[in-house]
Order: sequence, then structure tokens, then C-alpha cells
Amino acid sequence: MMTKKRMKIIITKFINNEASYSEIRDLSAWLDEEGNQKVFKDYLSINYSLKKDMVFDSLKAYEATMNNIKSKKYSRKFLVQKFYRYAALVAIVITAGYFSINTYYANRSKLTVDEKHVTLLLDNGEIRILNENIEEHLVDKQGNVLGVQNKDQLMYNSNQGQESLLFNTLTVPYGKKFEVTLSDGTVINLNSGSTLRYPVKFIEGKDRKVYLQGEGFFNVAEDKNHPFIVNTNQVDVRVLGTQFNMSSYEEDLNIKTVLLEGSICLYHKDSIYNHESSIILKPGLMAIWERATNQVNLNEADTELYTAWLHGELVFRHMPFESIIKKLERHYNVEIINNNQKIGSEKFTARFDTETIEKVMNSFRVNYNIDFVIENNKIIIQ
Repeated sequence: MMTKKRMKIIITKFINNEASYSEIRDLSAWLDEEGNQKVFKDYLSINYSLKKDMVFDSLKAYEATMNNIKSKKYSRKFLVQKFYRYAALVAIVITAGYFSINTYYANRSKLTVDEKHVTLLLDNGEIRILNENIEEHLVDKQGNVLGVQNKDQLMYNSNQGQESLLFNTLTVPYGKKFEVTLSDGTVINLNSGSTLRYPVKFIEGKDRKVYLQGEGFFNVAEDKNHPFIVNTNQVDVRVLGTQFNMSSYEEDLNIKTVLLEGSICLYHKDSIYNHESSIILKPGLMAIWERATNQVNLNEADTELYTAWLHGELVFRHMPFESIIKKLERHYNVEIINNNQKIGSEKFTARFDTETIEKVMNSFRVNYNIDFVIENNKIIIQ
């Protein structure tokens, strides 16, 4: 049985003309299984396209590819040629130039990115740089072991005995991600450009409260007697035990919370919690809190779309170009200056995985004539 991960690998090799004949046969067999045809079509549409919002004949494109891939009489070369024709239909704007990225960049300036470090601010004001290549104990100045760092993960001990709240602040710069396990077992993944302030040890009889700036995925350990509260500069999210993603970057107009499991309550941070007056979020829904008006909209959400960053993926679906720029800056730790203001509000759909920032920008250049130059380690869109 072909797993989703293997399917992605084969399709990636297929579109790059690197799949073996046996891999093409595996893909054909996988497509024969019920439901996989839609998965395949949707995967191609989002992963190998860079397009504005527009309507295309996906059924016709899908049928064309199915007939070609499943045909046993076609040679591998012929299958690949047919596949490219289908990919062009799905992507609408994908061109041969997309596959000339390496040649194109041979003659362009290289972007040099200054690496920044994950830092930990201890309760006494001491700042530690967390080296993501090592494993070591986290020890305070008194010699107390607070936890263990294992590369890009920090795990706090659960048996510390302090009776007052001592806070640590974890800061993740652009271009990095980090995971922290709190003393109660709650696991939090922090995205690039995020800061989390939290107690070293939660206190018996007190709410478990943490403070987020940026984006984090929370897998909250269940404790019915001690609610877990995530505070942003405007919103509190109150849970008992659940999984959700919260994005609250200061420069964004909205605070977005997407629930995967359980139930959560949202309310203004200056309000006293009241279950009846709070906004209740159920799994599969997203709450969009508008900073300017404090209005909240609830929408159905594709949870995979909002958690793709956990796997190193960048997914843009009907997203304005100006918002894409912000995400690229955070993900790659680069500065992008857009001098082509007319495309700022245009919406695009695309997915990137292991591509460099140069290859990502070249995809826009190839498909939409969005040209750019690299000057003083900045990307300038012309």
C-alpha cells in the first residue's frame, strides 16, 4: 500500500522526469484505489501550480491524465510527455521556464542570509543562546536542572518544587522553528518570528497561562482542574486539553485560531472569563478576530492548510501577494521590498516544500513576469 508520503515523492519525481517505470506503475496502481483519484488531482492542483484565482476544467484535465497514466501500452517517455500536458492544464500557467531555475540562477546574484539564533530569557534576566546542534541540560545559576534541550526541542522537568511563578521567554527568529514541552506535558511548536512566555513550573490551584506573539501549534495536556490559557495582545484562548493552531503576529490585521481537536473558548483579554459570553470553537472551524474592531468571524477551515508549516511546507491558497511576502520573509529570514504595488492585492495559490527562496521567487518570475533583483542581501521586486 502506497503511503501519502511515498505518493508525494513519486509525483515529485514524475513531474521532474525522474520517476522510474516501476514507480509509474506504482502510481497507476494507487490511482486504481477508490478515492485516490481526487487526492491526486487536488495534490497536483495545489502543489504544482502558481496561479491567480480562476476557474479551470479540472474534470477534463483529470480524465486526460487518468487515461494516459493507466494505459499499459504507453512508454515511460510518452507517459511523462502526457503528464506534462496535464500538469499544464491543472496549473494553468506553468511553463517550461519553471524547469530552468538552475540555469537562470547561474547568472544572478546570490542571496546571503545572516543566521539568527533561538534565545531563552530566564527569570533572572539572563539570556541563553540555544545551539540547535547540541544536547544538554538547562541549568539555572543555582545549579537546578530545569529541563533538557535536545537540538531544536526544549523539555522542562515536571518535578520542580517552586511555589511561585518563574517565567522563561523563548524567542524564535525568522528562518527557524522550535518545540518546547512545558512542565505539565503540553507541547508547543513555535513558527518563525514567534515569542512564547511561560512558567517554568505551573502552580497548583492556578490557571496554566502562557503568552504568545507570533504563531504556535498547541497540543495541550488535559487537566480539568487547571485550565490552559493562551494570551495574545488582544485575545485569550481557554482550553482544558486540545490541539489548535494560533497565529497572532503583530503586523497581521487578524488573529487566526484553528481548532483540530477538543473545544476552546475565545474572549477579549481584558474581559473576565464567562463561558456563556465566550466564543466557542469546534473542531474544523477557524476564528478570525479582527484587531481593529474586535469582531470575530467563524469559518470552516482546511486544518491541513494551517498546519503545513509544522512539516516545513509553505501553502498559499487564494492569498494576497502582500501576505505571501510576509510569510516568505519569516520562513526564509529575508527582506523583500515590493516595488510592484499593483500585484500586492492579487491572490495566488501555490505550495512550496524544500525550494530555496531563489527558486520560490523564480516561480513568480516565470509564471507572472514578476521580476526581481538581489541587492545588499535584499530581494527587490521590480
